[in-house]
Amino acid sequence: MMKLGIQLLDLRTFPARLVLGIVILTLMTTLSAGVPAYWLTRGELERQAWLHVRSAQESTQSLLQAEQDRLTALVTLLSERPTLARLLRDGDEVHYRLHHFLIYLGQLALVAV
Repeated sequence: MMKLGIQLLDLRTFPARLVLGIVILTLMTTLSAGVPAYWLTRGELERQAWLHVRSAQESTQSLLQAEQDRLTALVTLLSERPTLARLLRDGDEVHYRLHHFLIYLGQLALVAV
């Protein structure tokens, strides 16, 4: 048994060369198939990752634009809203309605208490 182990380590013998050849052939076959597959897979994963980043950027930009549009509409609405001073200045009918509305609010406040 010991002789076989020593024989396999001696590269001058046929069994040692045969084992070494099979090991080298196995490694070369594995590497010739594995390395290109690794490169292709890595490249595809990197491409997909950048596509996801670009998609996230577009989604974020779209959400920011929607929020900006909403805020612009809100500011426009608030700027067109009548103020108390303008309502009082515009005329007696508005003044009359506002006066009665404030009285009604005061009555509601008393009822709530």
